[in-house]
Amino acid sequence: MKRLLILMLLVPCLSYLYTGCCTCKDTTATTSIMPYTVDFSSGGGFSGMHSGFTISPTGMVSYWSEMQGRKEDIRKVGTLSADQLIALQQRIDHSEFRTFVYNETGNMTTSLRITSNEELHTVTWSGARSETEHVPSQIQVLYTYLTELLAPIIIDMTKKDASK
Repeated sequence: MKRLLILMLLVPCLSYLYTGCCTCKDTTATTSIMPYTVDFSSGGGFSGMHSGFTISPTGMVSYWSEMQGRKEDIRKVGTLSADQLIALQQRIDHSEFRTFVYNETGNMTTSLRITSNEELHTVTWSGARSETEHVPSQIQVLYTYLTELLAPIIIDMTKKDASK
């Protein structure tokens, strides 16, 4: 009986020592730096294809394309630094984006959608993501910063796709 009692006490202790207490795990990969998820996309035309980038609160940048509302070809294409995310958050917070209402469309339409726990706000305008002529002036600074952030990632992604 004593052996059984000792065994019952020993097994959980050995299990704890073997697996660890789980409080020491590195959580930096999933730590949110900013409170927003940013989707920046464009599409339309005769094909109806849309493609864009999603920037997560942790800095992961994903590229995706969709047809008929179904995202396909979702792939991680880069990571933004904490400094870049903080600067992006500051530009979002100091812009008129979250109160600005603008939903124009065209043959090609660009969409900027920012999501947080409390809200989802989308602004759309006529033209492709790289065309600047129809970008509303109220979000021009934010748009410019986003395109600057994504430019090196797009160049790298294009090089990798060309080498396949």
